[in-house]
Amino acid sequence: MDEPTNGCTNASMSNDRGAPLSADAVSPTSGHVSTAGDARVPSSGDVDAPLSGGTVSDDTVTPTSGDTAAQTGDSAVGEPQRTEDAPQQEDPCERAARQLRQAAERGDLEALQRLLASDPSAVQRADADGYTALHRACYADKPEAARLLLDAAPGLIGRRTADGWQPLHSACKWGSLDCARLLVERGADVNAMSEGALTPLHLAASQPRSRGLLELLLWSPFIDVEARSRAGDRPADLASRHGPWASLFALHAPAANCF
Repeated sequence: MDEPTNGCTNASMSNDRGAPLSADAVSPTSGHVSTAGDARVPSSGDVDAPLSGGTVSDDTVTPTSGDTAAQTGDSAVGEPQRTEDAPQQEDPCERAARQLRQAAERGDLEALQRLLASDPSAVQRADADGYTALHRACYADKPEAARLLLDAAPGLIGRRTADGWQPLHSACKWGSLDCARLLVERGADVNAMSEGALTPLHLAASQPRSRGLLELLLWSPFIDVEARSRAGDRPADLASRHGPWASLFALHAPAANCF
C-alpha cells in the first residue's frame, strides 16, 4: 500500500474517543469494555457469547449489546446497525477512518474510493472493539464494498477484533452469504477460532436461515466439522438446536472432501 500523503500514520486501532459509552460495552467477564461512540442496536451480534440452547462461553456479554451476542442467544434480530458519533474534537486521521468504516457499512463505493485515495492508511484503522471497515462491510452484506477493501488491503482478511472475530465470522453470524463467498474465494481461514473457540461454521450453524452459508463452508476441503467451542459444542450440535439444517452435517463426508 502506498504511504499516506496527508500525514496520517498507519494505525491499527482508532479509539473514537469523546462520544458516549458504546451500547456494546461488554460485561466484566470478557475483559473488554468499549468506550467508542459506536453504539449499536440491541439486536445481538458480533462477539463470542452464549448461543441459545447451549452453554455459556467465556465471552459472555451484556444483553444490551448490538454487535455482540445477547445473553438470551446469539441469533440476529433484524439488520445490524452501527452509529459512530464523531467527537467534538477529532483528529483528521481518525475522522477519515471513521468515515471509511461508515461508508463500508453503507456500501457507498464512491465514498470508499474517495476516502481510500485521500488516506490509504485509513483502511487499516479499527474502532475501539477492533472492527475494521472490512468487518463492517461483511456484517452488513456489502460484497462490492468488501471487494474494494480487500483489493486495497488484502491483509484485512485475517484481522481480528478484540474478541478474535475475523471478517468471515461477522459474515457468517449475520447471514452475509455473498461476503462470505468472497472471503472464502480470497483465502479466508474457514477454521479461524475466536476467543471463545467459535469458528465461522459454529456461527453459521447457530442461525436458522443459513443453508447457503453452511453449504459454502461444508464444501471447503479444509473445513473442520469436529472443532469444538470453549463450551464444548461442535457446529453440528448447534445446528441441531438452532435450525433445520443439521442434516447437512450428516451428509458431510470428510473423506470425500479431501483431495
